[in-house]
Amino acid sequence: MKLIRVTNNEHAVVAEIRVSGLVMWRYEYVVDDYSFSRKGDDSEKRRFALGLPEELNGDASAWIFNLINIGNKETKFSTEIRWMQGEKKIASWSGKGSVKAGKIATKSGEAMFVVRKGVRP
Repeated sequence: MKLIRVTNNEHAVVAEIRVSGLVMWRYEYVVDDYSFSRKGDDSEKRRFALGLPEELNGDASAWIFNLINIGNKETKFSTEIRWMQGEKKIASWSGKGSVKAGKIATKSGEAMFVVRKGVRP
């Protein structure tokens, strides 16, 4: 499990998620009582506001990527999540690999948010 330290300030924590290299993909992201999922066929970055630091303190987060190759040859892929607070990147996770033709690969991970005590803007 990854530990993500956030600063106790007015900036919300945002997850930027990107998948590239495959024709089709689907992911689900869960942070305690909130979840979202997306599917697509492009590598456009997507941003999701997760909440303010004090709301996320001690929250667990999990994600799973299903990477689908409907082509006729093996294809490489990459997945990335960047956690941002304001304009500052506070953590990141990435997964790379390849998927054989007509198969599905899965990448997943977990993290916990912790507020840094006594840190102010």
